[in-house]
Amino acid sequence: MPVAHAQQDNTNFLTYANTDLGFTIKYPPYWAVNNSNVVNGHKVIFTSADRVGIVFVQIQNATQYEIAI
Repeated sequence: MPVAHAQQDNTNFLTYANTDLGFTIKYPPYWAVNNSNVVNGHKVIFTSADRVGIVFVQIQNATQYEIAI
């Protein structure tokens, strides 16, 4: 049985960039960005207009040893 793959045109996506935390992410223009916890919690939340879709990005400092595990 063939597998169906969803594909979305992302040419109109917006770009969120945070140089302090070192990441960039593209997201749909109708999604909300909540970056109120970037300074203390190192996290950004992207939420769809209908609040069904959520993307949670959290950046944590890790040592080279912790990354290798």
